Amino acid sequence: MSMIAVAAVAAGWYHYLRRSRPGNLADVGVFDSPESEDVLPGAGAFAENGRGRMALVATDHPNAVRR
Repeated sequence: MSMIAVAAVAAGWYHYLRRSRPGNLADVGVFDSPESEDVLPGAGAFAENGRGRMALVATDHPNAVRR
C-alpha cells in the first residue's frame, strides 16, 4: 500500500513540475558543479554543455577537458 502511495506522489510531482517548471525538471540529475574528485580517473571528462555550464561528458567529446 505504501509503495502505491509513493508512486502516486512521485507521478503527481512529475506532472506538476512538467507543467509549471519544465526547466527545473530538465535540470534534474545534472551536477551543480562537477569536480574532478567526483569522477574515477579515465571515466569521463568535462566540457561546456548547451547551457554554458561545465558538465561531465564522454572522453571522446570534441571539447572534453581532462582534469
